Amino acid sequence: MRRKKKDKPLDLHGHMMKLKQRFSDFTPIKHCRVCKNLVVDPAANYCLICGNKQLQPGRMPKMLYKSIKLNEYGKALTCPHCDNDELTPGEFCMICGSNIINRCADTPDAASPDVTVKSCRYVLPGNARYCPKCGNESTFYQKGWLKDWRSENTRRAIENINMAVDFQEIKQDRTSG
Repeated sequence: MRRKKKDKPLDLHGHMMKLKQRFSDFTPIKHCRVCKNLVVDPAANYCLICGNKQLQPGRMPKMLYKSIKLNEYGKALTCPHCDNDELTPGEFCMICGSNIINRCADTPDAASPDVTVKSCRYVLPGNARYCPKCGNESTFYQKGWLKDWRSENTRRAIENINMAVDFQEIKQDRTSG
């Protein structure tokens, strides 16, 4: 006579965690532990926004940073410097001469400012402050067209506080009037 096994309770959470771990190796999406940016490029070694190398597999809530709108070829729709929207087929604005393609740029070495780290010239998205391949600064960031991610987060936090204060004032006006 065969003996029946006792049914163990199903550990659904443990099972899901094992599946998540198993499939995270196949997911090309990473996130930055420092600025919480979502990194979709599977070959990325550095964060596009803060330049940090602390990338983790998996998704995090995506942080939205200022971006310059680009066309399908990686060229700005309007010149980030002079706002010219009549752009020619080349890589430079015909009004001010600015480079309108965000690329990995030569960057001064942090340890020795008189030494320049050569770039890989990789074409970057419109919000990239750093190259995901080599970690160098982007041309748009060097020109000051994209602000540092910390200052942008501070600005966004101040806007949220101001919106909350405005909302409280409106709420008080409605209840007192």
